[in-house]
Amino acid sequence: MTTFRPSTPDEIPQQKALWKKCFGDPDAYIDAFYDRFCTADQVVVAVEDGVVRSMAALLPATLRTATQGEEVPVSYLYALATDPAVQGKGHARQLLQYADGLLAEQGYKAMILVPASASLHKFFSALGMDECFTHRKSEFLAASLTGKTEGGSFTPVTPEEYNAIREAYLAGSLHLSYPDDLIRLQELSSRMSGGGLYRVEVADDAEVGCAAVEYVGEGTLLMKELLTYHQYTHRAVELAAQVLPARRYLLRTPAVWEGFQGNYTQPFGMIKWYDPVLQSRFYDRLDGYLGLAFD
Repeated sequence: MTTFRPSTPDEIPQQKALWKKCFGDPDAYIDAFYDRFCTADQVVVAVEDGVVRSMAALLPATLRTATQGEEVPVSYLYALATDPAVQGKGHARQLLQYADGLLAEQGYKAMILVPASASLHKFFSALGMDECFTHRKSEFLAASLTGKTEGGSFTPVTPEEYNAIREAYLAGSLHLSYPDDLIRLQELSSRMSGGGLYRVEVADDAEVGCAAVEYVGEGTLLMKELLTYHQYTHRAVELAAQVLPARRYLLRTPAVWEGFQGNYTQPFGMIKWYDPVLQSRFYDRLDGYLGLAFD
């Protein structure tokens, strides 16, 4: 018999082993997640004969709308994992259905997640989730950079400073707002890869922006989020290259930015509403900005 419920502290070692099996993340990251960023009851599990077969963390966040500064409490679903030995039996689907009821009872208005691959968008759509968040992707090769920064700066900041810059930049737009704890989680992930959180100043008269960056492979730097005036994108990459050398720079930026040659928009995060009024207002919105994803 399989039961679905919030986890207990004694099940955390099983969860860590399942996480490692499914995602292969470093033990230091997994341990830090449970020690610093998540409590046992924030993880829901599918348990079969005393064994954790599926799990998902439910992390609090806020969806900020573009009208009247509205703040909507939502849950960001992270680390959805199912033991490969039981995949295909519906554990993940049933676990998400259980999470729906739990979150609605707790007063959350929606669940938000980022599918691990493009093919999974169809799977989550069948479970009642809607496309909502997109971003623009682009790529720069180091060989195409000039080395000219024109006096700007790309400097490390604390998670709290980063979050303040991020929220100021995104004010007035439909976007997911993270508590400082989740920005600290991003900082941990970034630093473990050799990257970090940065303040971006491209010119004296330009709005201050920010970037969360990770090395994702040999010679490849991913800006999981770059917020600066779109016309200064090239200069922001030039600045990053001065402190974070790579052969290739991958960027994620808001989809509403004007495009330039070689970039494209892509569906990113999905949402499942528990509030029918809000769902009717935002059902056909595809321009929400999620930015960070703890992938």
